[in-house]
Amino acid sequence: MQTSLWGTAEKSALRKEHRFQNLTNELTPEYLTWCREQLNKKAAPGVDKVTVREYGKNLTGSIADLRSRLKRGGYRAELTIRRFIPKPGGKQRPPGLPATEDKVLQTGAAEIPEAIYEADFRECSFGCRPHTGAKDAVKGLCKSLQHGKFNCIVEAVGQLAVLPRLSFVNYEFKFLFLQCAT
Repeated sequence: MQTSLWGTAEKSALRKEHRFQNLTNELTPEYLTWCREQLNKKAAPGVDKVTVREYGKNLTGSIADLRSRLKRGGYRAELTIRRFIPKPGGKQRPPGLPATEDKVLQTGAAEIPEAIYEADFRECSFGCRPHTGAKDAVKGLCKSLQHGKFNCIVEAVGQLAVLPRLSFVNYEFKFLFLQCAT
């Protein structure tokens, strides 16, 4: 993580009441350079036909130009190219290929809220977080089930929709379950 993001993440963790203003100030030239380094160097170019390596040839000038357009409100994302990639079974996947400059800015714009909100997530939260996913959630659940103390397990999708229809569950249990779920 970029050094300036450590400060943002630390402030978020230590001062829960703090409200961040104008996060575009975090998009410094050093930070945007770091974001460019995070990109896949072998990725296909977007509509601008500029590869990540080509964008790096005049990196200082490119980043300075990007920042000036951001500051004055003149930045406009380029169109995204749609290329169809064959999948097994005859289907095709239509990924969008943004321009390299847009990829740099998207990386930077994604990392800032991640640093801020990461402090608010619990250890058991797996969704929409970097380097975590469904497999990690299943591993955590298996560990909890093996080593935790449970009387029963209730599986419910949309608790409010499912529980009232379960006539065999008594009212007190439904009420306690809904209190815990909210």
